[in-house]
Amino acid sequence: MARQARCCEYILVLCVSSSLPSPEQLTAEQKAELEEKLKKVGEFNSNIMLNVDYSNGESDIVKMDSEKTSRARRQAVRHPLSKWANGVNYFFGTDAPDRLKEVFKKATQYWMRYTCINFTENSSAKDKIQVMRDRYGGCSSELGRRGGTQGLWLGDNCMSLRSATHELGHALGLIHTQSRPDRDEAVFVNTENIKGGGKNGDYAKEDKNLVETYGLPYDYGSIMHYDAYRCYAQRKPSLFSNAIDKKKPAIMPKDELYIRTLGSPSLSYYDKILINKHYGCMAFVGELKDGQERRECHYWIQAPKGKRIEFKILTVVDWASCGGCFTGGVEIKAKADPRLTGYRYCAPEDKRFTVVSESNLVPVIAYNQGNVFEATIQYRVV
Repeated sequence: MARQARCCEYILVLCVSSSLPSPEQLTAEQKAELEEKLKKVGEFNSNIMLNVDYSNGESDIVKMDSEKTSRARRQAVRHPLSKWANGVNYFFGTDAPDRLKEVFKKATQYWMRYTCINFTENSSAKDKIQVMRDRYGGCSSELGRRGGTQGLWLGDNCMSLRSATHELGHALGLIHTQSRPDRDEAVFVNTENIKGGGKNGDYAKEDKNLVETYGLPYDYGSIMHYDAYRCYAQRKPSLFSNAIDKKKPAIMPKDELYIRTLGSPSLSYYDKILINKHYGCMAFVGELKDGQERRECHYWIQAPKGKRIEFKILTVVDWASCGGCFTGGVEIKAKADPRLTGYRYCAPEDKRFTVVSESNLVPVIAYNQGNVFEATIQYRVV
């Protein structure tokens, strides 16, 4: 649906149903900028019930004793032996419940839909993944192909399509987005609010000589990116594993309008491109739209050539505001590159944000995976 925006203001009502620097190394200017952004986003709404996505300590990547160096931590592992040559084989551990099997198989189908990677259940293969239930409730995976039998764990706290897809990303060779060597250009890692300062876990920045980003831009909406508060919105009892002050973010995007986008529940466009580049199959033709089981309404807001569009959030239903607006939200793709994940909003507090587009054509997506999502947006040409 395309809408022309000219000289006046318009109202759009949307409805859809169905190695890190230590704290003392931060300059006074950096600290001041971080504090200013914290004021803009405000404190986390503690009335929303949350469940942590990963609860097994500092990292959801399992490293072997002989690999506890930076060589094992890359966004896309460079060594050719770490890639799966003829697809990925897997089998389930004897303790794997039916729910785990269902979620994991959906995650394999999700990756196969958009990439050239094939997953086959085969316990007799030489190289394979044993998928097991994590008795502590968390989830983790070994990084890339290890050779022989390697593990991937999904606990009761994260038996979701999002979690299984994320862990499979690690098994395919992907590291967390916030560990990219260029991450300081995109995010603040609030080391003062992370247990242990975030020096060794999933907040550690990698050496630029040891990573392969394939020239792709930093994507706040990657499924491999942690959310701001290190939690996951499933409206269950709160459980945090890293934050010291649970009302303040562990990661703050330098563009604070992306605060809700971090922790996306679905594969982004650049997630799909990254895996296809990594496995040398860019000729693969798959669907580019989201494959999650959700309902969407798409709007295209267009201004005259040379003009931009300003958006204001007037009303938003009170959905969980953590974890990439998992259950429902509105996404405004205001960047010049529409392939990047847009700004997402799903909480009443988002009414304080104003978005100005970088081009004259802006896709707006309303979506949900629950009951009904409603929002009212005002927009005008500037």
